[in-house]
Amino acid sequence: MDELRQASNFWYSLRPLLSRAVTTCQIFNPQCTLVPADSDILCQYDVGVVLPDGTKLLANVFRSRRAEEDSRKVPVVIHPLAATEAGKIEIDNSVASWDPKVWAYYEAIEWVARQPWCDGAVGLNGVSFLAITQFHVAACRHYGGPPPALKCIVPWEGLTDPYQDSICPGGIEDAGFLTFWWHTEVKPALTGSAADFIKDNDASVAGMLVKHPLMNTYWREKAAPVDDIELPMLVCGSFSDHCLHTQGSFRAFTRARSRHKWIYTHRGGKWDVFYSPEVQHLTKQFMDCFVKGESNNGFLSHPPVTLEVRSSRDVIHERRGEKAWPLPGVTWSKLRLGPSGLSRSNPEKSTELCYECTNGQVSFDFRFDQDTELTGEMKLRLWVEVRGKPGQSPVPNDLFLFTAVDKRDVKGKPVRFHGSVGFTDDWVTRGFCRASRRELDQIHSKPWLPVSSGISDQPLRPGEIVQVDIALYPSSTFFSAGESIRLVISGQEIIRNPPYHKKVAAGPEKCVMHVDGKYDSFLLVPESSL
Repeated sequence: MDELRQASNFWYSLRPLLSRAVTTCQIFNPQCTLVPADSDILCQYDVGVVLPDGTKLLANVFRSRRAEEDSRKVPVVIHPLAATEAGKIEIDNSVASWDPKVWAYYEAIEWVARQPWCDGAVGLNGVSFLAITQFHVAACRHYGGPPPALKCIVPWEGLTDPYQDSICPGGIEDAGFLTFWWHTEVKPALTGSAADFIKDNDASVAGMLVKHPLMNTYWREKAAPVDDIELPMLVCGSFSDHCLHTQGSFRAFTRARSRHKWIYTHRGGKWDVFYSPEVQHLTKQFMDCFVKGESNNGFLSHPPVTLEVRSSRDVIHERRGEKAWPLPGVTWSKLRLGPSGLSRSNPEKSTELCYECTNGQVSFDFRFDQDTELTGEMKLRLWVEVRGKPGQSPVPNDLFLFTAVDKRDVKGKPVRFHGSVGFTDDWVTRGFCRASRRELDQIHSKPWLPVSSGISDQPLRPGEIVQVDIALYPSSTFFSAGESIRLVISGQEIIRNPPYHKKVAAGPEKCVMHVDGKYDSFLLVPESSL
């Protein structure tokens, strides 16, 4: 049954991707041009790499012919992408032992540094999972630190906490992406069959959330220890990958102890931006500074934050440098919820706002009377109560809270943005929280950024009114005078963006939101002076 459920979720997740591939003719005639390698590049494929324990890896090595002829040693930048199945380390059938094979990554880096064509300096560069592994090896728990040869990392959009970032954000299970990943990445890399894996573990990878529903040692061991990273790093934190890598990228940048760290932000397609001339130049300059030791090349004067502010999907309002994240000059403003929308003042009287959890929602608008920029995380504070219908059994004791912020132009029409996996109808930002998982991590939560602890389940009692703080993902958006934001709250997903799909168990109950001076319900927004 678990496998059937996974297959159903997989095809649901895959459908929009296939549809886009067909309508754009990419599936029949991919827009890809193969060009010969530069005449100076010496291409060596399937080079054997033997690790100390006997594990055998294969690597593709691309070197300079002129450097080879001159017997000149050069630094190396590793892009850890397996071109064939033979280049992968297979995953055994015990999911409890899973890790990104950091120990092998560590040893492979040291192997490269020992080669006669390497000068002993190595840098890392990669996107998505190839960024995630960088976070792990940069603070390698297995050896108590990074490989001595590793000089810097460029993790370009990578989550750092699978449980919080993707698998169960806000206590709500994602049944889409994990299933998609299981079928496209995990199953092909298993030593045995998928059936053996499920038999050995009583579940698939997605099913492990049933065995470990709360944050515990099992999940913590799969999170990258970003607080221990001290290497120089150039991180990409995009505003267009909210359901996967955005939160983890900003977490890594803000928590890492690195003396030299930079973050590059954008709201375009992750691969388009990564391969853009601007980013390729920026990455090369960073690598020259820390891998080649050219500290006088100007990169050290680069601002710590490269900020991209968008006013719509394809309109970049501004690109500029900033000194820190969150932005030093930001003003955290409370927009209070009320029956007439969002307001900078408290509601005049006590109000209950309700919606049915199966198909209802409520919305709140706020119009800006002057040009405004919102850059940073947002926080939504709600005071909620669950009410069942007469005779409803069992008595409801939980709420699934979905929230999203939309931009509206001066005519009230929605303004959309680039999102994840080719999605072009994204909103400004979004957030999720299951009311029973409302407990916060008191160590890492900030006044503007509630962080779910994930360690407790606190069902709601009949008539109980509870405070729920919901984090909305980082974004950077410009609003002209007369434009608005619309806050939407629902018991179901608001933004449909497969392969991301949340599992919701809502019944016919109602969500009741309490709004008045006693119950201070508000949306905290990061306003920047213009």
